[in-house]
Amino acid sequence: MSSLKDAPKRSVAAQGRHDGDMIQTVFLEHACTATRMLEKRRQLFEVQEALEAQKEDFARKGDAFRRREEALRKKDLRLQESLIKFNKFLQENESKRTRAIKR
Repeated sequence: MSSLKDAPKRSVAAQGRHDGDMIQTVFLEHACTATRMLEKRRQLFEVQEALEAQKEDFARKGDAFRRREEALRKKDLRLQESLIKFNKFLQENESKRTRAIKR
């Protein structure tokens, strides 16, 4: 018995013969299996591509989030420093006012 590799050659050569129908059927079943496998591989490739795109998108959004978070931290520190300076200014003004009232 020959291998399935020979099936395409034999199926074409054996057309019109009775045993050619059987070989052709085996070849078609094999082709259907191969076709299904290729389709599954294509689907797998598409899913992997989509996953990679999602990973890249997630990484980009993560980077943007980290940059935004760092900017907000810096802004918060500047705001706290400003608040400290303003409180110091208010305390100085209050002490000046108190001294002015005592005179």
